[in-house]
Amino acid sequence: MKNIVKFSKVWMLTLLCALFLGVGIKAEAAPGTVSGLKQVDLKGSSSPTNTVALEWNPAIGSPTKYQVEYCENTTFSGSTYDKGYTPSANPSVVIPELAAGKSYYVRVAAMDSAGTTGTPSAPFEVVTAPVGKVTNLKQGKLVSNKITFSWKAVDGANCYDIGTYKYGTTPTEYKFASKPATKTSYSMKASKYSCYAICVYPMRKSASGYIASGNTSTKAELDMFTTPKKVKNLKLYDTGSNSSPTAAIAAFSGNISTIVDGYEYEIYGSNNKKLVKKAAKYSDIIAKTTSGKLLFNIKNNKIKNNQFMKIRIRPYVLVNGKTKTYGSWSDSIWFAKYPTKLKAKFVTPGTSRDGVIISWSKVAGAKDYTVYVSRGNRYGKYTKLGNTSATKYSFNSVGGSELTNGTYYYYVVANKKVGKKTYKSDTSWKGFNGFTIKTEYSWY
Repeated sequence: MKNIVKFSKVWMLTLLCALFLGVGIKAEAAPGTVSGLKQVDLKGSSSPTNTVALEWNPAIGSPTKYQVEYCENTTFSGSTYDKGYTPSANPSVVIPELAAGKSYYVRVAAMDSAGTTGTPSAPFEVVTAPVGKVTNLKQGKLVSNKITFSWKAVDGANCYDIGTYKYGTTPTEYKFASKPATKTSYSMKASKYSCYAICVYPMRKSASGYIASGNTSTKAELDMFTTPKKVKNLKLYDTGSNSSPTAAIAAFSGNISTIVDGYEYEIYGSNNKKLVKKAAKYSDIIAKTTSGKLLFNIKNNKIKNNQFMKIRIRPYVLVNGKTKTYGSWSDSIWFAKYPTKLKAKFVTPGTSRDGVIISWSKVAGAKDYTVYVSRGNRYGKYTKLGNTSATKYSFNSVGGSELTNGTYYYYVVANKKVGKKTYKSDTSWKGFNGFTIKTEYSWY
């Protein structure tokens, strides 16, 4: 009995030693499997297109280096297959000289000092950035609160980064979409009466979510608009040039939008026949007063002093940088320039005793005219003398006071009645004309 017990103890001790020795040999000869592969940005480089960088979790078993295999397919065979070794046990690698805009599959195996290779990792997709430039970026139909656009597909790109910023806001830097576009079209919410700068970058996204983006030379940029704002509150501001009331110029105020490329206007004569229709660039039609007020400043030889005219204005934007696309027309308004050939003379030549006659040229379309006079101050208060349907008016007093020595200034306003609204001719030239009454001497 004692011999059996003794044999059993020796056998068990021998078995335990063999087990522990076997485990130690297996751990040293077979490094652990690599896990946690991820593609990362290449440090110290700007938007590389033919290089990828990877990192992973260190393998168990104190590996001295790693074997890295890569290929365009998961069978790791064919002309694109290659392999290499990391120079140290650092769990990272940079693979250069790949094709741009491609997917590659990588697997990594740990190696120990004896050259024994562990089990390779599962194939892991990495991507390189496309190098083709986005082309044919164009906006779709204009609407009031949305912008849609499309572009031509780029070789090697499976998604696109969309950058936008709204003009008139700060900072003027692109804000990129939270999710890349997976198609070659995009739709975004937009503010009314706005312009946005849009840029599109080609990218390639891997199954793990890493995105390789093209550099600045691959993007496309374009200004895009929502429907331009209708001009409201259109009013005559003044006419003529700085020194001439007959210059073929008329300026109008209104809610002028700066988010347009230009404006188109139509002018009709007093007989409602079209005189002119013309589109003008923003810089050619918009003027600014010394106080900063924006005006439609229209120069056209059809604008004359001899009639009432009707005008309407609408904005346009250049869709895709070239196609004029118009907003709505403003409401039409009637306007007239300052009446010409204004003259003042005494009823009886040489004396003011019998009064003064003011005359002017006819303004076609006018219902009647109103005459105003001021004594002594061309920029002071003017007294309304009265209305007449003729083109002359006589008077011998102003505001109930007889004419006395001094200088009188006068102007005439042409009136046009349309429905319940009365339109008046330009009054900015008041005080431009005057006459002087001198003392009369009698000899006895």
